[in-house]
Amino acid sequence: VAAGLRAAWEKRVEYAGEGPFHLPLDPAPPAVEVVNGDHDDNVDLAVAAMERADVAIVCGATTAAESEDRPSLLLDQSGFIGEVLARATIPTVLVAMTPGAVLLPFAANATAIVHTFLAGQETGHAIADVLLGRENPSGKLPVTIPLSEEQTVLPCQPVEGVHISSVAGLWTQGGGGGYGVHYDCDYTESLHVGYLGLHDEPVGFPFGHGLSYTSFGYEWAEEPPAAFPPGAGGRLELAVRVSAEEGPASGGREVVQLYLSFPEGSGEPRRQLKGFVKTESLAPGEGVAVALQLTCRDLSIWSVEETAWVAVPGAFLVEVGSSSRDLRLEATFTLAATGCSSSDSTGPTAPTGTTEGGVADPEE
Repeated sequence: VAAGLRAAWEKRVEYAGEGPFHLPLDPAPPAVEVVNGDHDDNVDLAVAAMERADVAIVCGATTAAESEDRPSLLLDQSGFIGEVLARATIPTVLVAMTPGAVLLPFAANATAIVHTFLAGQETGHAIADVLLGRENPSGKLPVTIPLSEEQTVLPCQPVEGVHISSVAGLWTQGGGGGYGVHYDCDYTESLHVGYLGLHDEPVGFPFGHGLSYTSFGYEWAEEPPAAFPPGAGGRLELAVRVSAEEGPASGGREVVQLYLSFPEGSGEPRRQLKGFVKTESLAPGEGVAVALQLTCRDLSIWSVEETAWVAVPGAFLVEVGSSSRDLRLEATFTLAATGCSSSDSTGPTAPTGTTEGGVADPEE
């Protein structure tokens, strides 16, 4: 991050801390001072440096590897970051780099948080571009940021004294000579996986959340249909208009999300993500029409008896918004008992959506 800021700002970046790394210094006055150390970060040194700054950037990450669980969901530097943020007297941005969900118990003390997940070899330059306003962020959380580890599926636990000679079909780890440790994994959440099981609980940051330098307004571009079109090939289309209200002249992009709740008594978790689309870049005052579609498959659940997807008749609730908890629009429609059929039993299709400019790639 320090190197990225230095390259972007084209000024001196001073690295002050316990670690061995020191960036080269230019004769010009420092534009950015980065204070950091490995696992023995000096809080007093960081706070002293912040007194000479207009904005502070505090970075943290987690140590992770394949084939093993993280020891906790905290940042490795959680203690240091928490103390620095508690003593901060200037705007302070937290940059977190993790492979997945993370606990941020000090989030309320940060002015802003940039969560990059694993951004690759250009991480530093990418973060610098966002922090300096050269890029307008438009990403959304693919996971919930919980308030505690109890809001997640806890790691599998080893069964003491149980060893096996074949790893086929079993969750195992370690052991020499072909032997491994047997792990007991209790998945009691059933269909209420991830955010689907947390709707009634406070969380750190909800699934689908993500801020931008641009604020967006939502409205129906067309009156939503009251009933699902009959026939196996039927599709229900929802037209939403998204407008950029405030933000940089260079524009920003929004990810419009569609959540669906099944009729009561279906046994399905409510508010399931069924579609999303990213808009083109919109400058303040500009707007675009977004089309979100629901197919018969989206209204179906798997029948073990029939070994096929079977549509659920009744009243459905559609909610559209910027995250699973920032919902701007809602509508209801009904599906008749013979309203549609889903003959394809290979599995659900990927969420899709379109804008006036064509198909939007949610991975962009």
